Formats: sequence, C-alpha cells, structure tokens
Amino acid sequence: MATKIAVIDDSDTALEWVKANLPAMGFEISTFNTPIGTQAFIITTKPDLILLDVRMPGLDGDVLCKMIKSNPKTRGTIIALYSEMEEGELAQLADKCSADGYIKKTEDVTLLTRKINELLLLKKGIGSK
Repeated sequence: MATKIAVIDDSDTALEWVKANLPAMGFEISTFNTPIGTQAFIITTKPDLILLDVRMPGLDGDVLCKMIKSNPKTRGTIIALYSEMEEGELAQLADKCSADGYIKKTEDVTLLTRKINELLLLKKGIGSK
C-alpha cells in the first residue's frame, strides 16, 4: 500500500512538481492549493504525512498545524512544514506549532523522499530525532 501524502501549498508550481515526481517514489499524493477545508479531508482520509506550506493566503500553515494537532481526530497526523524559509527559522516555527518536523523545499526528489521517509520512521519510533 502506498504512503498517502497530502500537500497543502498555494503554489501551483510546487503542487505540480510533487504530483509529477513523488508518485514514482511510491507515494500517493493529494494536493490542495488552499488550507481552507482541508481538515475534513484529513479526518476522513487519514494521510500518513502532510507537507504543509507556511505562508498561504487566508490561513498560514503554522496556524493550520496547531489546529490539526489540537483536534483529537487528527492530532496523530505527521506534519512537516514545507517551505523555502531559512532553515533555522523553519525549525523554530515547526517546534512552536508542534509540527513533527520540517522540510526545506527542494527539487531534488531523492532528497525529498529521504526526508519524508525519515519523518515517517521517526513517528514509528525508529531512529532518533
């Protein structure tokens, strides 16, 4: 069974890139170009991981992350902030909003796949944070 990943990002370019590249790496991808309305999808579909852009119109990713983590139906969902922000700032924001980690946006599909798999393993208690 493929790992289900939801990508929430207001950049159509970023969404097209993940749809074009991640399925070949064994991931089932669902994309959303707005954070509004994604919580119902998360509750019903239960993705294995959410890649969540930080700066989006209407609702920033860190705020959505807090909402997901505070809901008993979704709090166990693995969330990685996914942004072009400076890495130190991104790490601090991930910690502040209780994200499980962060991934700096890259066009290196092998690197992105490795980071996704590391987060999934950490959540299962394999490896160290």
